[in-house]
Amino acid sequence: MIKSIKIVVFSFVFLFIFTSSIFANSEIIVEKNGKVTNYYAKQDPIRYAQSIIKMSDKDKEKLYKYAKKHPNKVKPITYIALADYIYETSKEDALFWYFVGRIRSTVDVMMCTDDSNNQQIAYYPLLATKTMNFFATNDKQEVSKIMKKAIEWDIAHPKRINPKWACYHGIQIFITGNVTTKPMKEYKAIQDEYRSYLLDSLNENE
Repeated sequence: MIKSIKIVVFSFVFLFIFTSSIFANSEIIVEKNGKVTNYYAKQDPIRYAQSIIKMSDKDKEKLYKYAKKHPNKVKPITYIALADYIYETSKEDALFWYFVGRIRSTVDVMMCTDDSNNQQIAYYPLLATKTMNFFATNDKQEVSKIMKKAIEWDIAHPKRINPKWACYHGIQIFITGNVTTKPMKEYKAIQDEYRSYLLDSLNENE
């Protein structure tokens, strides 16, 4: 009985400290929907991508042109969020830019010190369902060509924004109020390793 009371008290204290820190953290948004309360980071990358999907076609076109011209100034997930918009005019281009966004976003997530950020990767296909359907039904060799082209593009455009953007989907932001990345000196090695992994996978399937 006493043990059960201690557990309940500990849980209550932990919940109080946790919720208090959330309300005190300006990086966290509290969203109430009836009896349900959701907490999310202001800079959450998935929320950012969803906001792009909700844009008008006119605004998407402006962002698309900007993202192609300034890849060093946009979050890589931007390309994923725009994929289904691009799909309406070119299925191949949609898949190409999805791969560009997927490759760059994944590498940036791998730079996060908080591994719980990895869960966002599983959400990426849901941000571009039409493009993913094209991916699933298209010829494998054609898909491989498009992915290799995306890898080549990634290598040819080395300048990019700091990977910290990808680290706001994990638990760390709720606990500390900030997020951290691995040392930038590790960035190139992580890029090279992931590119090699993709190319090896493509070669195995040929």
